[in-house]
Amino acid sequence: MLKEAASKERIPNEKEKMVTNRDQYGNITSFGRSQLLPEITIFAQIKYLQIRPLKEHDECLNTFIELIRKKKSPKLEANHQFTEVFSANFVFTFLYNYLDRKEDFEFEEQLFDELYYRLVDFYFMPSNMAKASVPILNLKADCKVEKIDLEDGLIIRRVSENDFNKLFLMAEQNFTRTISTIELSSINFIIEKLYDNKTDINWLEVKKTFDMVTLAFRLVKSGNLGFNSIILETKGWPDEWQNWSIGPAHNLRPEAPVVAINQEDINEIVRLWPLIKNHWNEFSIAMRRFNYANERENEEDKLLDNVIALESLFKITGYGVAARTAQFIGNEKNEKYEILGKVREAYDLRSKLAHGSNSQTEQKLKETNKSIREYLAKAIKKFIETKETTKQSQDDIIESEEKKMFSD
Repeated sequence: MLKEAASKERIPNEKEKMVTNRDQYGNITSFGRSQLLPEITIFAQIKYLQIRPLKEHDECLNTFIELIRKKKSPKLEANHQFTEVFSANFVFTFLYNYLDRKEDFEFEEQLFDELYYRLVDFYFMPSNMAKASVPILNLKADCKVEKIDLEDGLIIRRVSENDFNKLFLMAEQNFTRTISTIELSSINFIIEKLYDNKTDINWLEVKKTFDMVTLAFRLVKSGNLGFNSIILETKGWPDEWQNWSIGPAHNLRPEAPVVAINQEDINEIVRLWPLIKNHWNEFSIAMRRFNYANERENEEDKLLDNVIALESLFKITGYGVAARTAQFIGNEKNEKYEILGKVREAYDLRSKLAHGSNSQTEQKLKETNKSIREYLAKAIKKFIETKETTKQSQDDIIESEEKKMFSD
């Protein structure tokens, strides 16, 4: 009955797996469709978007629904959560895995009981391991690297074929507008955070962690890398990761060329990670504004964020921010004068924009933002490094640099 129904509903190339072509380092160069997924999987995917069974399957599906409802489960009775919506999701998940194992609607009590009780545990036991991940756009490696360990439970790893198929399915079935098929060819790596318990996940904390990791990349390499979506998954039933939910994070467009990292860059990212994590709270405004500027499409918005980041970092407005920036990151007199001039120029442009002037050329804004971005990256790194080694406060670091300025 199942195979007959599936063949009736199926259209040519309804769902096919995706395969990736990769270069010598594992970066995705292109992707395309391969063999069809099994008919059982196609059938279940069709049902996922409908929830309500089609007429020709009513008898079979209703039999299973009634069997599930009649099951005596202390967990279900205690939680009182077998609502219409919950029951629809519960039934779909159960049927998907039952059909995948059995391949027809024939009732098998042992399999039915095994899957049923495991599914109940999955929904109602809080101890399910969970993970949050973000696909990184516009990043590739110019060296052999499969995984970068930042700390226990937090890694950056290469996108596998299974990952890619899941991302393709999300994009094609419109699970979220923030993953598109256009972006897929620019996704080579995923940042992944593991949690012992699905109830431990706090959306804001998850996003902050990924923002901090992305900052580490951006402090090392310039370019349009970042993430648009956060994917939350739970492990527990069956013994694999199941898609839990996905939400928008940023609005970053894929652009060429992608950012390429080498082993030296990777070492620097690993070195910077604990410094960023330890001192995020003290320098959070500057770090967040630096991230915002990297995510902006409009050059005017980038400039506003860049200048705000400098003001927050050096705790001063006006031309004073130029003097402190030059002193802090400049190595010799000529370099300091060059930095002083460019930051003052950026501040003038920012003031004009803030007061309604739109006469600046796009090229001029791009050139200014490129310089200020470089200065900001150097300044943020020096602040967190100094803070880590000297244990001085931000104010003390600034005061110490001002004394050097007047002694030069």
